Amino acid sequence: MSASVLIAPDKFKGTLSAKEVADAIGAGLGANAKIRIIPLADGGDGSLDAIAAAGFEVIELGQSVVSATGAPAKIARKGDVFFVESAEFCGLRHVSGTLDPLGANTLGIGQAVRAALDLGATTIVLGVGGTASTDGGVGFLMGLGVKFLTETGEAILLGGGGLFILAKVDFSGLDPRLADIDLILASDVDSPLLGPTGAAKLFSPQKGADPLQVEVLEIGLSRLVKVLKSGTKFWTERNRIASVAPGSGAGGGLGFAALLVGAIRIPGADYILDLLELDEVLPECDLVITGEGALDEQSLAGKLPVALAMRARALNIPVFAAVGTCRLSEEKYVNVGIIRVFALDQMDSRCATDSELSLKLLTQIGSEIASSLKVAFVHEF
Repeated sequence: MSASVLIAPDKFKGTLSAKEVADAIGAGLGANAKIRIIPLADGGDGSLDAIAAAGFEVIELGQSVVSATGAPAKIARKGDVFFVESAEFCGLRHVSGTLDPLGANTLGIGQAVRAALDLGATTIVLGVGGTASTDGGVGFLMGLGVKFLTETGEAILLGGGGLFILAKVDFSGLDPRLADIDLILASDVDSPLLGPTGAAKLFSPQKGADPLQVEVLEIGLSRLVKVLKSGTKFWTERNRIASVAPGSGAGGGLGFAALLVGAIRIPGADYILDLLELDEVLPECDLVITGEGALDEQSLAGKLPVALAMRARALNIPVFAAVGTCRLSEEKYVNVGIIRVFALDQMDSRCATDSELSLKLLTQIGSEIASSLKVAFVHEF
């Protein structure tokens, strides 16, 4: 009897999508197993593809919604539950030229949420990750009707750079339908909005900000908080809580803006696994193959492959991981339910910059696993 294998990796960031990883492994397994492929994503890049595999319909929005590439923007729906991937609207992966850390913004995300409300959403999930912006979520709020003004009453420029001259915030135009829905912030980033581990100082250098721009962005975000505190009485207490809450620094401060308008933050990895109904799939599996670009200490904090491995471990299902590189000891990855790791950089160090080579190596790993399926997997946790 053929073994039943679930192939459910995350992306290899900057190299391969989760689907590309899964398909390559599956090609290596061939006909030696009953294969089910479920690409994973934690709310960032590739999340639309991942939840499409769970029965969500990916739909295109109208031309009035600003996408990162200028192409028709997409969100996903399943009944009255809608998923908005922030990277679709301001993702680093879409930047083809020079990064614009001061001008990149989240306007399209707010417009997408409004479009979902128009389509009858009762639950909207914001998948946050891979953004190029550090605007404190101001663009997001603009897309929902909030006005951010200078001292003379003019609208500030989009992007974190515009916060430098922010003087007034007017919430009177905020879409009232937000109060009647569940807004979910799906993110595994715990960083606050401000400070050394916040949106500007920790993350904006990854988005192209030089040291001076980092300071400009930090000052702008600080000014945003100050203006909200001093000029919007109704929002003062919610603002105070949101500005220091874990996850408020996610997505360049998009987390802050979402929390400000009532979002509930949940771990992105576990939410996606639940959305994909992995707990219903796992009992039917003899083996799980997962993976990501780097298996390291951050993975242990709840990233998708580890979250999946721990669920499989509870059912005593063996888990293999195919990764770009592994920085964990065997003891550490076995403790979370992964019994074997295949690291591409140990097979060929050129894989980090060669996606075609990585695909070949993943197929090779699939073939090696296929050979091992002829023996029983026994592992006591």
